[in-house]
Amino acid sequence: MWFSDAVRRFKKPFRTNSRGRYAATLRLESLETRDMFAVNLLQDVAPNAGNSNAANYTQVGDLVFFTANDNTNGVELWKTDGTTAGTVMVMDIAPGAPSSSPEELTEFQGKLYFTANDQVHGRELWVTDGTLNGTQLVIDIDNIASSSPDYLTVVGDELLFSAYDSTNGDELWRFDGTTASLVSDLRPGSFGSTPDYLTNVNGTLFFSANNAYP
Repeated sequence: MWFSDAVRRFKKPFRTNSRGRYAATLRLESLETRDMFAVNLLQDVAPNAGNSNAANYTQVGDLVFFTANDNTNGVELWKTDGTTAGTVMVMDIAPGAPSSSPEELTEFQGKLYFTANDQVHGRELWVTDGTLNGTQLVIDIDNIASSSPDYLTVVGDELLFSAYDSTNGDELWRFDGTTASLVSDLRPGSFGSTPDYLTNVNGTLFFSANNAYP
C-alpha cells in the first residue's frame, strides 16, 4: 500500500475536541496498483573504456540498429536482437580506429539505409540487412568529394534525400531500391538549391530550396 498527500481529505462537518477546538479526521486511501519494470544492462559496448555513446536507435524488423563507439573501431554501426550475444557491430566501415560515423538511419523496404564515411569514398549512401555481406555502399554520387546525403525520407516506394555532386551542387535525389537518380536540378548549374527539412505529408514530399541565382 502506498500513501500520498494528494489523498488526504477532511470529513465534514468538523467536530470539536475536549478543548473545544475544531479537529479533522485524516482518511488515507490506497493508490492504484502500478507495474514496476526492471532495467538491466544489455551489453557494455566499450568495457573499461568509458562511454560508448550509443545513439540513433532504429528498428528494422526484429533488429534494432544503433551507432556506438567501442573505443577500438571508432563510431560504427551496431545491431541488437535484444540479447547480449546478439548485440554486435555490423561492420567496421572505416577500418581500424577511424570512425565512419553512420547517420540518418532510416528503414526502407525492410532494410536500413544510412550515410557513412568509409574514408575512401567520403560520406555516401549505404545499406544493410544486418549481415556483414549485406552491408554495402549503395552509390558513390560524387567521385570527387563527399555527396553527404541528408534528410533521408521515405515517400511511397522511394527514398528521397538531398545530396551533392560536382555538376549540380546540392540537389534533390531519389532511390527506388535499385537506382539512384537526380529528381531535378532546381537551381541550374553547380550552385545547388540546397533542399532542407524534407517531410512526408500524406505521400507528398515538402521541403525548402533556393532556386534563385547568386
